[in-house]
Amino acid sequence: MADNESQSAGDSAAPPAAPAAPEYIKLRVVGQDSNEVHFRVKFGTSMAKLKKSYADRTGVLVDSLRFLFDGRRINDDDTPKTLEMEEDDVIEVLFFYGLSGTGWRLLGGRVN
Repeated sequence: MADNESQSAGDSAAPPAAPAAPEYIKLRVVGQDSNEVHFRVKFGTSMAKLKKSYADRTGVLVDSLRFLFDGRRINDDDTPKTLEMEEDDVIEVLFFYGLSGTGWRLLGGRVN
């Protein structure tokens, strides 16, 4: 009978749960001057919020920033999840300064 009891106790044990996906991700935001700012954000955090935090930390206007990931412009409503970002991914920052007749000008004079 002892064997039956130990067998039934073993059957009722649940298999170990799969590890949960991390709730946060660490991202590196790198400016044109090579200064790097690290952020730890949730996967659902909008890039608009990250951009505002970066602007506050660096003392620039949020409207003068453009974020790029893998060479593509990041929209304000994008999130790390929608961009399929991974831990320690890099966001590049471009600084813009004003409007010319042909569009926004990148610091350094190149027209975008």
